Amino acid sequence: MAGRIAKSIKNAKVGLVFCSLNLLFTFFARRYFIDFLGSDLLGLNSIVVSLLSFLNIAELGIAAAVAFSLYTPLFQGDHSKINAIISIQGYLYRNIALFITAVSLILIFFFPFIFEKVDFPLYYAYATFFALLVNVILGYVVNYKQIIFQADQKNYTVTYICQGGKFLKIIAQILILVYLDPSYSYWLWLSMEVISAVFISISLEIAVKKYYPYLKTSIRIGKQIRKQHVYLLKTTKQVFFHKIGGFALMQTSPLVIYTYANLNLVTIFENYNLILLGTILLISNLFNGLVSAVGNLIAENIPEKITKIYWELFAFRTWLSGLIIFGFVLLCDPFISLWLGKEFIMPRSAFFFLTAIFFLRLFRENTDIFLSAFGLYKDIWAPITEAVLNIGLSFLLGYYWGLTGILCGVFISLFLIIFLWKPYFLFKEKMNISPASYFKGMLKHLILLSLALILSYALIKIIPIDPSASFAYCALYGLCILVVFSFISLPLFYFVFPGMRDFFARIFAYYQH
Repeated sequence: MAGRIAKSIKNAKVGLVFCSLNLLFTFFARRYFIDFLGSDLLGLNSIVVSLLSFLNIAELGIAAAVAFSLYTPLFQGDHSKINAIISIQGYLYRNIALFITAVSLILIFFFPFIFEKVDFPLYYAYATFFALLVNVILGYVVNYKQIIFQADQKNYTVTYICQGGKFLKIIAQILILVYLDPSYSYWLWLSMEVISAVFISISLEIAVKKYYPYLKTSIRIGKQIRKQHVYLLKTTKQVFFHKIGGFALMQTSPLVIYTYANLNLVTIFENYNLILLGTILLISNLFNGLVSAVGNLIAENIPEKITKIYWELFAFRTWLSGLIIFGFVLLCDPFISLWLGKEFIMPRSAFFFLTAIFFLRLFRENTDIFLSAFGLYKDIWAPITEAVLNIGLSFLLGYYWGLTGILCGVFISLFLIIFLWKPYFLFKEKMNISPASYFKGMLKHLILLSLALILSYALIKIIPIDPSASFAYCALYGLCILVVFSFISLPLFYFVFPGMRDFFARIFAYYQH
C-alpha cells in the first residue's frame, strides 16, 4: 500500500503544480481574449469545442476499459498481454480517427446554418474547427499509448508533458493577444493550438519509448486479436454508455444556451464553468492515480480493506467538497466582477443551481473511482437515462426559464442518477456492506457538513472584508474562509468519523517514513 500511496502523492504534487499554473494563466488569457477580440469570438470557440466533443463521442469508453484491463498484466509483468491490449486500442483509435475525419468533412457543410447567428465571417468558424480538430486526431493516432502511464500510476510523466506543453502554449497565446495586431492575432492564437498539439504528441511518443521499451504495438495485430479479448470489447461498450452521461453534462449546456440566447450568454456561462471545471481539475490532480491505486487494491481482493479505504476517502472528499462549495458561493461573483466586470455576473437563480451541480460533481468522484476500479459498468440504462433527462429537461425548462431552467434540468438528472443510483449500485454489487448502510453513513456526513457550513457562514460574515474591493482583498477573504471552515469542520469530522481519522493517520504515517 505504501508504494501506491507514494505514487499517488507524486502524481498529486506534479498535477497540482501544473494544473494551478495553467488555471491561473488561463484566467489571464481569457481576460485578454475578451479585451482584445471580444466575448462573441470567445463564445464561438466554446461552440466549436462542443461540436468537436460530439464527434469525440465515438471514443467514449475505450480508454477507461483499456486502463482497467491493464491493471492485472502490469501487476504481473505480463508484457505480451500489455502489448496486445494497447495494440487493440491502437486499432480502435485509428478507426475512430477515420470516423471523426469523415464526419467532420460532412459537418462543415452545415456551418452556414449552425453559425447563422454569428456576426463573424464564416471562415472564423472553419479555421477554429480545423485547428482544434488537429489536436483531437493526434490524440487517436499518436497519443493513445500514454494510457500505460495512467494504469501504472505514473501519470505524472504525462502531466509534465501535456500540462507543461499547455502552459507554454498559454503563455505564447497571451503574448500574441497583448503585443500583436488584433487583425491577425487570432490566427496566430489558433496556430499555437496546432503547434502545441504536435509538440505534445512527439514528446509523449519519446517518453513511452524511454520508460516502456518493451511496448511494441501494432494496429495490424490489434485488428487480428481483438476478438480474442472479448472482455475488453464488452467493457468498452458498457463504458461508452456511461461516458454519454458525462458528455451530456459537460458539453451540451453551451449548445442549449446558444439555442435560446446568444454567444455573449454562452461566454458568461463558460466563465463560471471555467472556474468550476478548473477546480474539479485541481481536485482530480490531487487524487491523481487513485483509480489505478484502488484498482491494484481490488486486485488483492480483501473486501474489508476495500471498504475501509472507501470510507477514508469518502470522509475527506466530503469535507473537501464542503470547503470548495463554501468558497465558491462567497467568492465566485466578487472574483468574476474583478476579473471581467460586473456585466459578466450570472443571475442569482442560475447561480444557485450551478452551485448545486458543482457540489454533486465533487461529491460523486469517490464513488466513480471505485466503480471504475471495479470495472462496474453494466448498468447502461443509467447513463442513457441521465443523458435523456439532462438534455430533455434542459431544453424544456430552458424554454420557460432560460439559463436557470437549463441548469435546473442538469441538476435533476445528476441528483437522480449520480447522487442516488450510482452509490446504491456500487454497494449492492461489490462492497461488503449494504446500500442502506451507505446512505445512512452519507446522511451523517451531509448533516455534519451542513452544520459546519452554517456555523462557518455565521462567523465569516462578522469579518469586515469586502472581497470585491480588489484581488488582494478577495485572496485575503479566501484565506479567512479556509481558516474559519477548517477550524470549525475539521475537529467535527475527525472526532465523529473513523474514516477521517484513518485518512489522516495514513497520510501522517507515510510522511513519517
